[in-house]
Amino acid sequence: MVKIILANLIPELDEAQALKADKNKFKSLNYPLGLGIIANVLKKADIAFQTIDTYVKETTPGFMETVGFEKPDLILMSGFLGNFMYAFLYKLTHKIKEVSPQSRIIIGGPIGSTIPELLVDRCKVDYAVVGEGEKTIIELLDTIETGSNVKSVKGVVFKDDTGKVVFTGDRERIKDLDQESEFPLYDAFPIQKYIDYLNKTGRCWEISTSRGCYGSCTFCKLTFGNKITSYSNQSIIRHMCYVNERYNVNRFSFVDDNFLNHPGKADEFVDLLMQQDVDFKWRFQGRADRISPEFVKRASAAGLFDISFGIESADPEILKQYGKKLDIGKALDKLMAIKDIININCNFIVGAPGETWDSIKKSEAFIKQLKLKTVNAGILMLFPGTALYLEALKKGYIKDEHEYCINFGHPYDYPYINICNLSDNELIQAKQFLMDAVK
Repeated sequence: MVKIILANLIPELDEAQALKADKNKFKSLNYPLGLGIIANVLKKADIAFQTIDTYVKETTPGFMETVGFEKPDLILMSGFLGNFMYAFLYKLTHKIKEVSPQSRIIIGGPIGSTIPELLVDRCKVDYAVVGEGEKTIIELLDTIETGSNVKSVKGVVFKDDTGKVVFTGDRERIKDLDQESEFPLYDAFPIQKYIDYLNKTGRCWEISTSRGCYGSCTFCKLTFGNKITSYSNQSIIRHMCYVNERYNVNRFSFVDDNFLNHPGKADEFVDLLMQQDVDFKWRFQGRADRISPEFVKRASAAGLFDISFGIESADPEILKQYGKKLDIGKALDKLMAIKDIININCNFIVGAPGETWDSIKKSEAFIKQLKLKTVNAGILMLFPGTALYLEALKKGYIKDEHEYCINFGHPYDYPYINICNLSDNELIQAKQFLMDAVK
């Protein structure tokens, strides 16, 4: 029988990284949705596995001890590029191969889709899964077990027999998420620890209701691309009811790129939610140019309490640099119309090409005109694969992609690569300047 470990691992920092790190950001707990979905996929396929979660229970040394003792055939991991995750995986995968050379390492999730070639070429990762993993993982496991050619499995990056890094090609997107995907198998990981954290902090249970985004922002790396697929409203509410009944949680955050992709579907969701006996509270992320006071009034009556909007900048020229395609005047009008109905949280980024203190002050004026109570401001991060990253490579700002990702710490906290005329210190000041605009 094949031994499989699903590992949800918190990055272990070295001394230099620890000095740079904000330890509070490592204390934030988010249930590993992707690994939870894969766990359910494996369970439905009658494939046995065990899980290790160093965020809430085990430790990295304990994980390594298990690997050395168990000698698993496969280790499946996921994660985001940031918080020194790549540096951690680089060291960890080399250590895994030292204690268990026969173990094959598979990495998916956002980091697998963002830097698959680096993971396979520079780390000791055998396979990086790009995009949706539900079908890929089953086909990949079958190929590994039978000794078949991995090139037949779409959505995988690996090294062939000559040592060449190969991408097998894009996998066709799942068309019907209700039928072809799964809810996370929540109990696969120490779920009570995550529930206790939510109860202690008042945070929300995260649910993904759709995949993909029609936007083409130059700073954003889309895990699923531009094609948008969605769970049905009935499935979303069934998911919420399941979590409520099983774990006594009634606060939810929809972590889609844009919950308002289909306004008519959002209206139907509110109608269905109003028919439920549970007093659900919920929030979502959306575009400011797609909101209406009519929808917000109805949705707030159904438990909506907060909306997060990615504004990025109130300067039209900076928005062009970001490829945002947002009419900032229209966005302001729409947010003015709902600001007394619902809590608004706006996100801004500083550091685009052409950024000046004048453009930053336009964002400050936007914040003050709306009298926002909650603002998140960050410094532009160049994520591999994005238009701004590729331009920085072309211009020689990024000399070595491996070294760049090794030093990739907390996203949006520091100008790892500065592509504007403001100094690094000015960007740090500008970030705080916008955060302080709510005072």
